[in-house]
Amino acid sequence: MDSILYPSNHTEVKEATEWAISTGTPMAIVGSGSKIALGRSTNLDITLNLSRLTGVKNYEPSELILTARPGTSLKELTAHLSEYGQELAFEPPDYGPFFGQEPDTATLGGAIACNLSGPRRIRAGAARDHFLGMEAINGRAEFFKAGGKVVKNVTGYDLCKLIAGSYGTLALLTEATVKVLPKAEKVRSVLISALTHKTALSVFQKILSGPTEPSGLAHLPADMAKRSKVDLVSNTGLPVTAIRIEGPTPSVIQRTKDLMTALAEYGDVEELHAHRSRMLWKEIGDLSPFVENQTSTVWRIMVPPSQAGLVIDNLSDMFDISWYFDWAGGLLWVESDGGDPDEIHTGIRSCVAKVSGQSTLIRGNSTLRASVEVFEPLPKPIFQLNYRVKQAFDPNAIFNPARVYAGI
Repeated sequence: MDSILYPSNHTEVKEATEWAISTGTPMAIVGSGSKIALGRSTNLDITLNLSRLTGVKNYEPSELILTARPGTSLKELTAHLSEYGQELAFEPPDYGPFFGQEPDTATLGGAIACNLSGPRRIRAGAARDHFLGMEAINGRAEFFKAGGKVVKNVTGYDLCKLIAGSYGTLALLTEATVKVLPKAEKVRSVLISALTHKTALSVFQKILSGPTEPSGLAHLPADMAKRSKVDLVSNTGLPVTAIRIEGPTPSVIQRTKDLMTALAEYGDVEELHAHRSRMLWKEIGDLSPFVENQTSTVWRIMVPPSQAGLVIDNLSDMFDISWYFDWAGGLLWVESDGGDPDEIHTGIRSCVAKVSGQSTLIRGNSTLRASVEVFEPLPKPIFQLNYRVKQAFDPNAIFNPARVYAGI
């Protein structure tokens, strides 16, 4: 019978870890469970659930620093920060509905553990770039601190960068300090209809080399655009290319005007205002186009933007797929519904390897997740380095064993 442990403070986390070590019992580490299907299946009898480690411990708006326990929901943090006109600039997505869960249950610890960030990453960076400090328990049941509670912190090794994206395999966060930033005063999006994906990629490069400083660049083919709840996107019946502009009101108004003038040569250009603009980018970041069909397989592919068009062309020639671009073409979301999953997996890995990219199986059935490498396969020297790091932090393989790679 599966058992779930619910520690509510630092001491109970330590005691649970000591028990697991003494009994040789590996534990599945989860928060709210909104991303429990992300990564390899652990199939363990014991789960350590950190969702009761909640609450903001310290918030200094003038210093742009917030410290909270890992089980604190992103919804709560967003509301707290909004009171002071601030936000988590890395735009952590909410994958709950994508995985068939309730919305607004994602936690700060989960966002950091999976290093998740949204469309603003092209400008603001990843979650790990905003992760300043932590208190944690390692797999030896040892308490440790790393980083600090100031933005400029250069003392010792930056363990925060290591823990971010480790999927709970190295240490259990009991407290996390993150950098926050002022929320944009105004948001506008410019939409261009009917561009091919290759033209959209060239437009992205043109914009990035100009003065408009976009905070989001995405391209939705027609079948993806029609899944949007934003009418100016779904009603076109055409591919939609979206560019987001954020910042102080006068600046956004002027940059949007300049951008629309510069893009007029590409055909119909529309301006999307605040509410619908925020709705569109939340859909893009939260993988909303893939929510309705819960049985489809979805891949996250990162490639050099200059190679995104080639990868999509090759995959489209081989398989029946749906897809869209984010991060100016640096991030591809690819959905398949039908066909041989193993064949599609092999084809994706082959196409991506040719352009030195990385691919991750984000959503798939348990059989597929157990039979293929969910994350990008590592070269042997890098795998061995990862193994040594795991041994240093968690020598008894107590925390989420094999969640990321078999044998780690």
